[in-house]
Amino acid sequence: MSRIAIPTLSLLLLAAAAHAQSVQVDATGVRVHGAGAQVQVDTRAGATRAEAGTAASTATSTATSAGRPAAQAASKRQPAGKRHVNTELDGHDFRNADLRHAKFTNTSARRAVFAGADLTGARFTNAELGEADFRKARIAAQFTNTDLTGADFRDADLRGSKLVNVDLEGADFSGATWTDGRRCGSGSSGRCR
Repeated sequence: MSRIAIPTLSLLLLAAAAHAQSVQVDATGVRVHGAGAQVQVDTRAGATRAEAGTAASTATSTATSAGRPAAQAASKRQPAGKRHVNTELDGHDFRNADLRHAKFTNTSARRAVFAGADLTGARFTNAELGEADFRKARIAAQFTNTDLTGADFRDADLRGSKLVNVDLEGADFSGATWTDGRRCGSGSSGRCR
């Protein structure tokens, strides 16, 4: 693994972001997607791990800043939750992910897998989540102006969640714990029964 200086890493991120379809920033790093290329900077484990590449190739580098792990330097600048704004995440796998306080705004995540994920304090605003898989997820999230048609909430924990102007047509809540703590019966489609 080769070392790359922080200014070089910054230029790499800026160049990728200029042509990005989406940029995600959180406490674990930065991810830039678009135009067939991806750049990911992972700030965990005391060093910044950068991966840049396309489907054909991937280059990996490690960087530190002023003798201090880049994770420490970057963690002070990172927002508390992951932000997904104007992002296309259709079919994305968030299985068992820590998405506490994540923000999904004007985001499409149709058929995305959130099974087993922790979505405590997350907010979905103007999101397209049709046929998304939330099985066994801990949700306690806010959904506003969100499409949840055909979503799978079987055995999910929705206690503390707020659902405002959402489309739940065909959503499966069998065995889920509803927002008020009651258990949804088998065959609960479109609402908790």
